Amino acid sequence: MKSKRALSLLLASLMLFGSTACGGDDTIGGDETTASEETSAPEVETDPAETEFDRRSISDELPEVTFEGKEFRILCQEGAWMDQYTYDEELTGDSLNSAIWKRNEDVEKRFDTKLVAYSDGMETQDTFFQFVMAQENMFEVADLMMYMSWTPMIYNMAVNWYDIPNINWEKPWWNKATNDEATVKGKAYAITGDLSLTSLTYMWIQAFNMELMADWGYSSDDIYQLVFDGEWTIDKFIEICSTIHADENGNSTPDKNDTFGYFTHTYSGTDPWVTAIDARMLTKNDEGNLEVTLGTEKVYNTLAKLNTFFFSNEGCFHDESDTMSNAPDFAHGKIAIYPANFSSCLGSFAKLPFEYGVLPYPKYDTAQKNYVTGAIDQLSVYSLPVTLPLEDYEFVGIMMEALNAESYKTVYPAYFDGALKGRYSTDENMSKVVDLIVEGRMFDLAFMYGQYMERLPYQFRYCFRDNDTDLASRLAANMSRMEEEIEDLMLYYETGEQVWY
Repeated sequence: MKSKRALSLLLASLMLFGSTACGGDDTIGGDETTASEETSAPEVETDPAETEFDRRSISDELPEVTFEGKEFRILCQEGAWMDQYTYDEELTGDSLNSAIWKRNEDVEKRFDTKLVAYSDGMETQDTFFQFVMAQENMFEVADLMMYMSWTPMIYNMAVNWYDIPNINWEKPWWNKATNDEATVKGKAYAITGDLSLTSLTYMWIQAFNMELMADWGYSSDDIYQLVFDGEWTIDKFIEICSTIHADENGNSTPDKNDTFGYFTHTYSGTDPWVTAIDARMLTKNDEGNLEVTLGTEKVYNTLAKLNTFFFSNEGCFHDESDTMSNAPDFAHGKIAIYPANFSSCLGSFAKLPFEYGVLPYPKYDTAQKNYVTGAIDQLSVYSLPVTLPLEDYEFVGIMMEALNAESYKTVYPAYFDGALKGRYSTDENMSKVVDLIVEGRMFDLAFMYGQYMERLPYQFRYCFRDNDTDLASRLAANMSRMEEEIEDLMLYYETGEQVWY
């Protein structure tokens, strides 16, 4: 890890500015301004020899071509999605902002092009649909929230990414595991890589209060060692959290004033557990066809263990909504372990009155090889419109490869060093765990069809919402319809025949 910490320190110095939090609470920051000729990135000096591993030295192997000022237009939504491509000129002291600024300028200068990210205020898939229906060539790439990325595809409006030249899917800036899963019958209509900053910021983590844990006999070094030894499992997680509870106000009723080992809301915060145990909701079988695989013994066992812990253990406080108005606040120091995502580190965690650490969601058991982490289903994936002219395929491939590569080399480290207030560079345990989490990224294929297949990716969540462990009956009630929809989907992948009207 020494080399990775050295890399982050080097990158921080390259930005010439301090690592301070940017944006509002739990956001990436920035506005809709794009790079212009009147602004320039900070001058930098590089010395790859300062580190054993320098991600900047990995070549994208792209040809040296120019596009005579051609605009590369990314259609996206406002907010966190827009902020991945733009920077705020008033935040020139922010390292992440500077990294985005430099990435854009470097790619623009290298290929004589112009990056333009824009939104019309609507959800991206709706704008995508309108432009394609009108046969208007208004954008090159669309940034779609993952759970809605199926909509352009099933209406035969998206281009197969494997028809695009100059993209090397084996390079480290592409999320190979997720993109391979999203490839069906040799076709992929929605992919993701490190240009998608939301694929990092929206990743699920477990934050822990180092001081509170230490008060109950669990030092941060001990907790991290469990992770490194492969022993951070669901059983160990429940064992530790079950020992932490204090009735602070003496009313014999669990409430937001008490101290708890764990807090969860029984909504989206329960989604990550299926991925964490290295299970899949939707899988390609040996014939390359899709099938529902949520209903396995491992999933049922996990559901039963967590349901008992959430609803019957004094070490856990649960809330039935995402509002958390009646829940303990992690910032008040009353929760030992708390489900969050990396965007919280840059937002609501930026001014915590105590030191916190970061953990992956636990494994199913010690036999599971790796920690696997999912993300909120609104992360960015990318689709291409069928209105894209054939002569622009080369342009799109080069720009996507270059932007993802530069994001991997500079934006990724700047984000984590800023979000974690420099600790990614200096805290060996923190940097090692963050890398473990990121290396274990897997975004279940089912989330691409979040509003399709009878809402398959949310059936596990609904069990906690209803305090119900009978997932098998829920799946059985919907299986016939899900299989019909999968059959229609496979027909499209095999023949290109549109089957939705």
